[in-house]
Amino acid sequence: MKDSADSGVEEEHLWRLSHLNTCHLDCASDVRQPTTGPLFWFIRWGVLSYIALRTQLFSHRRNRSMRNRIRGFASATLLAAASTGLSFSVGAQEIPQQLQPPANEQLLLQVHAKGDQVYTCKSDAAQFTWTLKAPDAQLFDQNGKPFGTHFAGPSWEANDGSRVTGKAVANSPSPDANSIPWLLVTILSHDGSGVLSRVTTIQRLNTKGGKAPVSGCDASHVSQEVRVPYSADYRFYAPK
Repeated sequence: MKDSADSGVEEEHLWRLSHLNTCHLDCASDVRQPTTGPLFWFIRWGVLSYIALRTQLFSHRRNRSMRNRIRGFASATLLAAASTGLSFSVGAQEIPQQLQPPANEQLLLQVHAKGDQVYTCKSDAAQFTWTLKAPDAQLFDQNGKPFGTHFAGPSWEANDGSRVTGKAVANSPSPDANSIPWLLVTILSHDGSGVLSRVTTIQRLNTKGGKAPVSGCDASHVSQEVRVPYSADYRFYAPK
């Protein structure tokens, strides 16, 4: 009498023979797989471990991809916010060629200034003229929040302590005849560390008011100061 092991082998052999005539290209799928015993549980443990590992790897990659997308979105949002003023401030006014920044620079941010142009009455060879002493203005971002100040130098200082001082290298008359000119300013020095640390060029655009008085400066008013209200947009550029 055959033992149980031999019976199992014989049964498997007979099953394969009975299916030999009906086996097609997909007959491999008909091969019986063990459903009990150590081999079955070893294979099952391996498959489950592989699935768990792949699931964990996929989840890690998905989370990392999501974080990268969030960071990218935040950066894009900040860049868009910094560039928002481009359309609403200059509007249809074209910036003159002589006021264009160098080709290797890009817009960093834009602020709006509101304050005064301070003039002093001076005499030169018996002629009396109002001479610009300094600007004195508050700076605001595109949301109207305080950004910093603009003062003698000419200098611009952000609330984070970063400051730049420059020199006007080109100008163009304002489209508004009663307003001070538009300017292109090259930065000569930096102080502090912050948002203005990389700035190399500034444009003054969309000026309103600020022009020196046409009268009132004479021998009796020498050294007298006058403040003329003005507003303008300042664009800060940095290397690409």
